[in-house]
Amino acid sequence: MGGLHENIFITFLLIIFFGIYSSTSRAEDQCFVCHESIGGTEVELYKKDIHFKKGISCSGCHGGNSKSEDMEVAMSKANGFVGKIKGDQISLACSKCHSDKEMMKKYGSSLPTNQFEQLQKSVHGKLSISGKEKILQCITCHKSAWNCIA
Repeated sequence: MGGLHENIFITFLLIIFFGIYSSTSRAEDQCFVCHESIGGTEVELYKKDIHFKKGISCSGCHGGNSKSEDMEVAMSKANGFVGKIKGDQISLACSKCHSDKEMMKKYGSSLPTNQFEQLQKSVHGKLSISGKEKILQCITCHKSAWNCIA
């Protein structure tokens, strides 16, 4: 019976540790702290999104400095801030991580990393990335909080 109690205790400790860790990392994400205080659909969608659950900051896609409380610093172009991502830039932004096997592995994902390549080869993708017609982006099918970036 001692083994069962030890397993329960270890599970309990892991739940506490990861609960504290994820709360701490979100508290350090000043983008999220500020936007959550403002409220809005984007924040509510983001809280349900896999990227939020994996601890990926707003700056993971939108750039900037998510550790700074100073809005000028946080949203500085010098810190890579791109803000609202539009048009053909959407799939390019997604592909920065989703085409990188090591990045996906880091977050425990087994998703294929060739999806952007497949998109580019498709008829719809060729039209989309040529600037002629924006008919398909990653978020066309993959609904998430990131739909707010378009």
